Amino acid sequence: MRGNAGAYGGDVASVLEIVEGVDAAGRLCALPRAALAFDYRRAVLPPGFVVTAAVFRLRREDAAAATARLEGARARRVAAQPQGVPTAGSIFKNPRGDHAAG
Repeated sequence: MRGNAGAYGGDVASVLEIVEGVDAAGRLCALPRAALAFDYRRAVLPPGFVVTAAVFRLRREDAAAATARLEGARARRVAAQPQGVPTAGSIFKNPRGDHAAG
């Protein structure tokens, strides 16, 4: 949540509705998406806030269109990342206006 994970133009911020958790005082609370000040690979959670659940807004999509979209993302990933070997995945943030791969 804090890192606003995402790939290929999508991210957590685009589908999150509410984040639930415990604040620094131990109180249960729910925060709307707007309260998190999302940015590229960043969300501002209150200090000491521990996320316990999240509510996401999903959208209906034709099965064939969803399959094509997912296959396209997989093809991009296979073309750009090593396959069949252990990796740490993508751990770099892209600089504004560029990408970390150089």
